[in-house]
Amino acid sequence: HFIDFSTCDQQPTFAEAVKVIKRDRTENSLFRVTREMIQRYPFVVNSVDASGSTLYHYAVNREDHRLLKVLLTAEIPKFFLPVNYAGHDALYKAAAVRSRPCIRLLLKKINDSKKVGKLAPISYAGTRYLSNLIKISEEFHDLVADFLADFGLDEVPYSSIMQLSQLAWPPGFSAVLGSDDKSPANLWLELHRSMRVKHATVVGLKRRASSNKVKSPTSHMSAYIVSIPFMAGIVPSPRTGEINVKHTILHRFVAAGNAKLFGNPLMRQVIRFKWETYARRLFLKELVVFIMLLLMFFAFSIMLPKLDAADEMSEIVKKNKGLACTVLCTVMPFVALRTVLKEAHQFKESHGSWSDKILLYLTDGWSVLQSSASILVIISSILFFARSEGVRGVAAVTAFCLWMQCLYFLRAFPYTGALVRMIFRVLLLSLPYIFVLCLVLMGASNAFYLLFATLPPVDEFEIFNEHNEIFDTFFSSYVLFLLTEYQDTVRLIEATSPAPLTKIIFFISSMLLTVFMLNLMINLMDTFMAQIHSEEGDAFPYEKARIIAEMELSMSKADLLNSRLFPKWLHVLAPKSSQDTGVTDTLLQGTITALRAENSQLTATIRTTLERQSELIRESVKHIEMQLENQSRHDHATMRNLL
Repeated sequence: HFIDFSTCDQQPTFAEAVKVIKRDRTENSLFRVTREMIQRYPFVVNSVDASGSTLYHYAVNREDHRLLKVLLTAEIPKFFLPVNYAGHDALYKAAAVRSRPCIRLLLKKINDSKKVGKLAPISYAGTRYLSNLIKISEEFHDLVADFLADFGLDEVPYSSIMQLSQLAWPPGFSAVLGSDDKSPANLWLELHRSMRVKHATVVGLKRRASSNKVKSPTSHMSAYIVSIPFMAGIVPSPRTGEINVKHTILHRFVAAGNAKLFGNPLMRQVIRFKWETYARRLFLKELVVFIMLLLMFFAFSIMLPKLDAADEMSEIVKKNKGLACTVLCTVMPFVALRTVLKEAHQFKESHGSWSDKILLYLTDGWSVLQSSASILVIISSILFFARSEGVRGVAAVTAFCLWMQCLYFLRAFPYTGALVRMIFRVLLLSLPYIFVLCLVLMGASNAFYLLFATLPPVDEFEIFNEHNEIFDTFFSSYVLFLLTEYQDTVRLIEATSPAPLTKIIFFISSMLLTVFMLNLMINLMDTFMAQIHSEEGDAFPYEKARIIAEMELSMSKADLLNSRLFPKWLHVLAPKSSQDTGVTDTLLQGTITALRAENSQLTATIRTTLERQSELIRESVKHIEMQLENQSRHDHATMRNLL
């Protein structure tokens, strides 16, 4: 049962091709006939039905990744994904049906076609590619991260940037510019003129034969373009056409929560452009306001304990420190209120329904921290004017929150951004361990609360005594076992009744908490850090992207419509590498990270395979040894019988 295409001269229609595929599927799972049809008529994959859908759509709608893999082997001059009459291509359909194998095959085909120069140009006007990536990132963000890491930047043809070779650039110089035109005229020439580089010369125009002056070193540059449009722009809402910053790829990738989405060359250039164009200015403005608030509250917290809590406001303002605290408590609420209003505006502009917004806000620790710290500043000022006794306690919590808020701003700096994320990621992964530790510590505290309930409150029994409440005992147990404060522990245990039972419980608790749990925590820290590095790589671009996303939520409507801030195309100018590959180490960092991750996974797979093979070999050797031993015994028995 086969079909001979050697006598056919006409390409099959969509309906004929589907009949062949259906018959081929029932007879075998390798699609041999379908392969022969595609080999002879490769353009059959783009034949359409009544709705404009191709064979790609047909395979994806049925989630048949084996058929799709066969269809993608078609040798056509330029690979592209046709759209049906509804404007949807096969990649959109694969995302709609949540078919991970089909999405992976299509993205891999796009990258493979680009590497060999067979990828059709991406549409200038549409946002189909970007919309598909955004949709896929909602559920399969790891596939998008791998795709973008492999997709990379496109080098601009030399013929379109003739002036670039005639310009001298300072060593190490690079730039990212936005434009609404994919090939703007004199782009780099205008940049060169605006730089006003000292001793800049145009090579070949003003040469002096007799000049013996030493020229300043220059760099040979290469121009690149982010070939997917609107990577730094705003994609209109697919339903309403609304222009909203929450529809940008940066915001949707941040919502996905995968740091590897920002480790590729494309997103690194998007982040760099946004940061240098407007985000850095907005961030520094917020940083200055925060430093002012922090210093004012720091001064207030230093002077507050020096004031008598029983004094009225009329007596407070007569003292220098009291007058200073009064002025600070008058100014600080207005600065804090600005932060509260900013957070409220960001909450309103965030993506999703009201329930989604509330959940997103509560799960974003930085937003909760900033709002809480600002609200506590206002409450502290009110309590100060009311001369409340609780002002010191509220001020203490406020001071702690404000100093912790410094970590939020440290995320924007290269040497501290990844470190801050590492700390909180390790803390998040350690929550199960902390839960178990608290359970064991609570068990020890409960036991000691009962055993030490009869101790008199004297100096030698200051850690545990009969006046302790359960929380006091819990804290004392924490100091005793985790901070290893073992002073006078022997006398403390001997004073209890029964003392042997106390010793047994103390021994078990110290072994569990001090010896086992603390050493386990040290080993877990190494494991967690290695896991985070393997999962995320360099997390600094992700933290920077989160800051930019928050800054954009505070921007006005006029700024969001400004094409200079949110352009259609991104152009990159970077020095050529020593290997003349045209891509710098910075641009390749995302790809290198992905390759390292893939290499680690491959190494682990090979190690597992080798261990399995070694185990099989050991079992085989043992089986052979047993057979030889049995044969030897049989031979010895035979020889005895013969003798």
